[in-house]
Amino acid sequence: MNTERKTIILSGNLPIHCKDRQIGFYAPSYSSVGASMLYGSAEENRAKTTFIGISHPDGMPSYKTIQPTEFKFLPVETEKNPKDLVFSQHLSQACHHSLGRSALFPKDLEEPYNDYVQFNQDFFSALKTVYSYQDTIIILGKHLLMLPELIRKEFPLAKITLVFICPFPAYELFSCIPYSKDIMLSMLMCDRLELQSENYLENFISTAFLLVNAQTKELSEKSLEVIKGSSSLVFIEKEDAPKKSEKKSQMLPYEEEKKDMLTMLTTSYKTSFLDIEDESLLNEPINIEEHDEQAVKEYLEDTMPIVEKLSKKEENKMYVVYVGNSRALVTVASKHAPKKYIEEVQSSKQYNDILEKIKETKKDRKFVMVIETTRKVGSSAQNLLSVLKYLQKNPNSKVDFIRCVVYGESVAFHNTELSGLAEQISSLYPTRFTTIIFPTTYLYFALLELADICIAGAPTDSISLVAYEYACINRKGKLIVPYSSGIAFKHAIYTLNCPDITAEVIKNALKMKDQKEEDFLEGTDEWMRSLHHILRVDPPCGTEQIGKIPQHLAKNVLEEKESIKSAYKESKKRTIFLDYDGTLTEIVPNPKDAKPTEEILGILQKLTEDKQNNVFIVTGRGKEEAEEWFGHLNIQIYAEHGTYKKENEEWITVPCDISWKETAIKIIEEYVSYTPGSAIEVKNTCVVFHCKDHGRWCANALQRMLGTQARVVTGKNIVEVRPKGIDKGSCIEKESYYDGFTLCAGDDATDEDMFMVLLNAPDTYTICVGERTTCASLRAGSPKELRALLKSLYE
Repeated sequence: MNTERKTIILSGNLPIHCKDRQIGFYAPSYSSVGASMLYGSAEENRAKTTFIGISHPDGMPSYKTIQPTEFKFLPVETEKNPKDLVFSQHLSQACHHSLGRSALFPKDLEEPYNDYVQFNQDFFSALKTVYSYQDTIIILGKHLLMLPELIRKEFPLAKITLVFICPFPAYELFSCIPYSKDIMLSMLMCDRLELQSENYLENFISTAFLLVNAQTKELSEKSLEVIKGSSSLVFIEKEDAPKKSEKKSQMLPYEEEKKDMLTMLTTSYKTSFLDIEDESLLNEPINIEEHDEQAVKEYLEDTMPIVEKLSKKEENKMYVVYVGNSRALVTVASKHAPKKYIEEVQSSKQYNDILEKIKETKKDRKFVMVIETTRKVGSSAQNLLSVLKYLQKNPNSKVDFIRCVVYGESVAFHNTELSGLAEQISSLYPTRFTTIIFPTTYLYFALLELADICIAGAPTDSISLVAYEYACINRKGKLIVPYSSGIAFKHAIYTLNCPDITAEVIKNALKMKDQKEEDFLEGTDEWMRSLHHILRVDPPCGTEQIGKIPQHLAKNVLEEKESIKSAYKESKKRTIFLDYDGTLTEIVPNPKDAKPTEEILGILQKLTEDKQNNVFIVTGRGKEEAEEWFGHLNIQIYAEHGTYKKENEEWITVPCDISWKETAIKIIEEYVSYTPGSAIEVKNTCVVFHCKDHGRWCANALQRMLGTQARVVTGKNIVEVRPKGIDKGSCIEKESYYDGFTLCAGDDATDEDMFMVLLNAPDTYTICVGERTTCASLRAGSPKELRALLKSLYE
């Protein structure tokens, strides 16, 4: 068996185009994420990378041979192509906020869903022919969302990363998709999930909670560093040191046809598959006197000051989202471009010849690139209307526009309904407006390097590879993107979906001084390396039999009692973290009746008497109760999940935002009023809804109203709202637990935060009390079993 570690990339289409129905050659880097990964792969990893997908993209003829390469390509035979999957189209419409009437009157999607599952099954069958237990599987796009479940059932310990390229919609839209719960559960079976913006990340977390009650923990900067790789903790597979080799070509274009500039210019480009609501924009003559100029002027005077301040935050947030046996590391994909490939293109003679010709033609004039792709949602009439508006208002400016039509998702339909609008603009301004269809690689990058402004992205786009490449090759250029899209660049200029506004944004951008911006992009090879980073280590066994080992296997603590006791005795420094309710003591109907017994106080007293021990109570209870019950002991206490800490006889408060508290109280009080047997508990920094049944409805209401402000957690018969960024895991991160014996015990979902921080830490024993699903390494059947273990440590 071949045990070499490989990367397997699965996407709807292989990143290969066709030439003369004979030769398959690499698709342009900007045409799909798969193509960008192909060009951006590190040289030493090419032979270890396999692409799996449909053998030829939409609109492309099949090919007989493939351009020579170190990569491996595995075509998938399916009855339907991605474009034929009705369910996938419905999913795409929901993600791009264009469900329309199908949200209210959905078609019967049972058969289309079965087709979608079969499509995923066909890919899984192909995957099984090349997969081995050390491989990392990377899934791209929306067509293969049921694939993680298929993989996980047969290979429980497979390493799976999903890059979700579409926008991720809010719960209200995602729940309109039939079988949305099944899709969500499958997505959560990945080890790592990357979305394209912080807003999509928040949508995903909220939707996962509302659909399947998935709990979430935000990882701190310290946790991020641990995941990236620490000398004391091993959370990820170690990368092999790259082998030294002579410099190889970064796969420059293969036998590209030689075309002069004239053959690249055209405006006769039609299609019939683009959805545009107002067809009059495309078919009727443009009346340049249509608007009241004074009204437009007043509108712009009011609006532009706001538009000029538009910006987006870029935060490196990472969460663990967990439900059942699934624990996914969920984050925002880093912005990346195939830098080494672009550098090699720039150093080629063909590129520099084209660059000089364009400079010669350009002279003292400026030009703006307007990018249009062949994807169904990749083109916007607003961009062309903005060009028209600018030319109308600035007829004598030394600014030219190039409409550049590029491949999108490796699709090659040579049409667009925008051609009518483009032809009208060209007829009005023949020397100022030009269209280039599918430029060669050298021409494409030369245009990007010299463009003073690049307008990229559609209003519902989540990502723009062209924007990434423009930012990489032209650090002085001005990038204009729709604010409604998911594209978030530090130095991007944002516009609204209004031609008059965008025309004004273009005018203002042209006046800006050239300023070389910092390089904020990662190389695609660096990004691909991060896709291997997951929240668990390789299993100890080295054969395919690991596929039969269940995930998160927790041994019974009684079976490990002697080894724990031995490690405790041998260690000179010990740290013990203990939850209280359900862990040291049994759960009781009335929380106020759970006062510690003499047995519990005696155990804690004995443990704290040993000077080598550092004992913590980490509880969700308020500091007043914690002080009353444990204040007389020489013990450190974290109350309200870490909002308060008692150390050296003093209570310290951790700063946090509780502006949401009043709203939470109102919501919970409403549910208490019509839920028999329920009650509300108001603490200093959190609010708790106590109920045996129907807590789910209250949790959903809280998540919808407060999901972006606070953290909503469901536990045993409770729904709790507490500050973001403060949890039991953050308590542990503040303590030095790495240099000795560590024991941590808890019983419910709130304690998973502690277990995750301690995941795979050396000399550490994490214990889940009870039978629920956990990522703890050990399990105690009851608080009584845990108390027996603690007693054995000092007896």
